[in-house]
Parts: sequence; C-alpha cells; structure tokens
Amino acid sequence: MSVKNIESLCSQRIGYNKKIVQTQMTNLVPEGENYGGELIKLNLVVQDEDNNEREEIHVVVKKIPPSEIFQKIFNIQHTFKAEINFYEKLVPHFQNFQRENNVEDVLDCFAKFYGSRLNLNGSEKVDEDAAIVFENLSDAGFRNIDRLIGFNFEETQLLLKYLALLHAVPLAIKVRNPEFFQQEIRPYLNNALEKYSEFSEALPLIEAILNESEKCAPLVPRVQKIWKKLYFEEIEPEVNEPFATFSHSDLWVNNIMVKYADSTPTEIKFVDFQVYEYYSPVIDFIYFMFTSVQNKVLKENLDHFVKFYHSSLLQNLKDLGCDIEPFSYDEFLKEFKEYAYKPLVWILTFIPFVVFGPKGDSTEPGLEDIKFNDSLSVEDARKRLPQVVKEKIHIIVEYSAKNNWI
Repeated sequence: MSVKNIESLCSQRIGYNKKIVQTQMTNLVPEGENYGGELIKLNLVVQDEDNNEREEIHVVVKKIPPSEIFQKIFNIQHTFKAEINFYEKLVPHFQNFQRENNVEDVLDCFAKFYGSRLNLNGSEKVDEDAAIVFENLSDAGFRNIDRLIGFNFEETQLLLKYLALLHAVPLAIKVRNPEFFQQEIRPYLNNALEKYSEFSEALPLIEAILNESEKCAPLVPRVQKIWKKLYFEEIEPEVNEPFATFSHSDLWVNNIMVKYADSTPTEIKFVDFQVYEYYSPVIDFIYFMFTSVQNKVLKENLDHFVKFYHSSLLQNLKDLGCDIEPFSYDEFLKEFKEYAYKPLVWILTFIPFVVFGPKGDSTEPGLEDIKFNDSLSVEDARKRLPQVVKEKIHIIVEYSAKNNWI
C-alpha cells in the first residue's frame, strides 16, 4: 500500500502555501470488500508556511485493483478514466441544469472530488500510480450497511428517493435540451463492462439452488434461457426511449453509504462511478433491490417499491419542467420486461459469490471458486451456502417469473 507524490496529488484539498508534515495511510475497507479498486484512507497534517498553523486533512485515495483478474474485469484503462469524467464533466452539467431550473439543493449524492491522475509520466495510460482523491465520507458520518444484513424498509425508501433524482436530472436534460445532452453527456455514458465468460459457470449452482424449491424447480428452464441469452446469444438491445438515462450500473450495498440521525437514515451517498452507462433506470432499481435489500423487506414490499420509485421519478421530472405523460406507470413496467434479464443474470451470479461471499475466516465459496473443480464441487458449494442466500435466489426468480420479467 503506497501513494507517491502525495503533495501534488492532494494539492486541491491541501490548498496554497501549505506543506505536509505528517502522513498516515491505512486500508479504508477490509480486504475483499471492494473489487473495483484499492481504497486507502489518507490522514495528513499540513502546515501553513506563513504562520506555521497546522491542520488535519482526511481524504480517501482510490487506486486500481491490486488483483490482475479485477483489472481485467473492470477494464481499468477505460473505467478509471470514466470515474474521473463523472466528477469532472458530468456532475457540473447535472448541477448547473438544476440551478438553471431554480433548484437550490442540487445533486449531492456523491463524495467531494479533490483531484486525480492517470500516472506520474503525463501519458494517457492508467498504471499503478493512477489515483483519485475524494473526501472521506466516513469522517462525514456516512457508513456502509453490512452486505450480509442488507437494507431495511426505511433505508430502502430513502435510497430510492436519491436514486430517482440521480436518474431524473440527466433524463430531464435529455428531454429539455436534447442537443446539449447528445453533445456533452451522452458520449460519456459508454462504460459497460465486457462479459466475463467465466461467470457463466455459476449456472449449475443456481440450478441446484432452484431445484431445492418446489416453486422454483419448474422455473429452471427460464433461468437457463436468460443465461444463454446474456452470455452466448446477446446482441445488445436498443435502448428504449424515453426512459433511458444515466445508469450507475453497479448499485449494490457496498457502493452505497448512509448517514443516520440516531437510528433514522437521513442521507445517501453513491460511490464507484466506474461502469455507468446510458440505459433503462430499471437496471439500477433491480440491481439494488435484489442484491441489497433484506429478504423479508423484499417479499413484503417489492410492489410498493416499484410504485414508489416511479412516482418519485415523475415528481422530479415534473419539478424540472418535463411533460410526464410519456413516462406512465404502464410504460415503466414494460421496461422491466425488456431489460430485467440482464441484471438478473449478474445478480444470480453475484449473490452467492460476492454479496454473501466470504468474510474473514468464513468458509462460504468466493469468486475464485466460480469455476467448480475437484476441490469444490457444485454440491459442496450448495451445502456450504447459508439459507439466506438460497431464500434470496428463490425470491428473485419467483417474483421475476410472476411478473414475466423472465
């Protein structure tokens, strides 16, 4: 763990005529809790060279993933630059549009950005010295929810309000100023990851889990069909208008931070803007819901959450001067039938291996086990998975089939 040339990297946060007199670096999150990059907590003591006053500064430095497999999966030559572009290019456009429409409390659902670099040699290549500097959201009172626990009802409802606004602002720009959107925003929304074919090998485990349930066993052919469609037949579908907008596209519990007043959730921050794209808003909705919400909350409230998100999206569009007639609830439901299969396949892969993947000394199968072999068979993996994982997979497939998403 190291960060070179800290003073120049953090100059925007440090300020003019100050020097670093003390540096402390620690891992921000436990190993294995962030796949898209190495996160370093950087605590600095800086001194004003005029009056010798000292100040403590706390930031987070994001570097490329140390693992070569995740450098490949995340295509760091593209996605690292994409995250920089989000903060330098897109956020100002989103916020300026809101101000032009008399919105005082502009989008603030992300960390403050303090600078970046691709390397130390001035080229366009991302290397091991690439870094992005953010505010430390933990010091601002935000925290991650434990991925093994998930979001409760109140946390989920608050998240959906923030997500609806994040989707609504670029969507309103597209509706109100389509030429500006096409020139200044749309070109940046092309960061989808390439399919990583090894992930397709999780299917036998998903089939085994579904076959444990009388309700889900008959649905195995439907899951096989969407698996084949994504990994082996997929021609990227045309994006439907008018709903298509900015999509985070990796919205799960580890990429969300929550602030509380006592035990009540009050604010949300999204992180890891690496693979955002131009897509249906249902991609983020489905991905978050099925990876990150507690099973009991999902079973009892999923229909409510679909309606709540849609009404929040419409209210935001209305506030930003858009005609909401093209965005009816019936048209919104069609988005699920068109696009749900894509996040569903990823979700079914990620739930056993990542969302409920190993922590510390636990024995659950991890992402490195996705290619089953003599050391870990499908049956061994199925037996070692906690019941909560199997229940979640059953809930997802039952609900998706009932609503003709698969």
